[in-house]
Amino acid sequence: MIAFLEGRIESTDSEGAVLLCGGIGFRLLCSALTRARLQQGEEARLLVVLQARDGDFRLYGFFDADERDAFRLLIGVQGVGGKLALAVLSRFDRGALARAIAEGDKASLQAVSGLGARTAQRLVSELEGKVDILPAAFDSRLPRDAHPSAPPSFEQRLWHDLVEALESLGFDRAETTRTLQALRREEEPATLDEALRKALRRLRPSSRPQKNEADETAASPSPARR
Repeated sequence: MIAFLEGRIESTDSEGAVLLCGGIGFRLLCSALTRARLQQGEEARLLVVLQARDGDFRLYGFFDADERDAFRLLIGVQGVGGKLALAVLSRFDRGALARAIAEGDKASLQAVSGLGARTAQRLVSELEGKVDILPAAFDSRLPRDAHPSAPPSFEQRLWHDLVEALESLGFDRAETTRTLQALRREEEPATLDEALRKALRRLRPSSRPQKNEADETAASPSPARR
């Protein structure tokens, strides 16, 4: 079994990336969050899940173990294949996914393209008892009593998910907020994937905080703005 692959990113597209390892190019399918962290020509180390069905072998790549473990939980649900699981992880930040499952919010789950009412019901019924054992990254940052009187719009969910995604990558909340305010003055991005790419282009070359490197992070310059 392949645990991870490490090499150079040869190319990326709307579904994943090609990772060059020892002269072999491995095609990896990835979520929007992982794709947004991959840059052509850069070195990367991706955790891997291999699926083999009816002679078809597919590799799924993940930047962190939390997302990989969430993917494994999702594909364990009847009717959820690898591509649909990635669509779920691309549509929801991980905290929002745990919240939707815990609260039985099938309507929000059905916002994922290709995820119907029956599959949403299975996700809730089969995973609701497993929410407590999901990785810590699945804990929602929203207060438990913060229930709006009306369901949030697609745009509201997109910007909320984008904030959660950038914070999960280690970006500072204040800097993230300023960047998103600038983005909202431009044309509204249509997808989380597009919004992530635009935000990351603005935030670079800022380095993300790393554990045990607080002094280095504090000394790093503010990200350049365009």
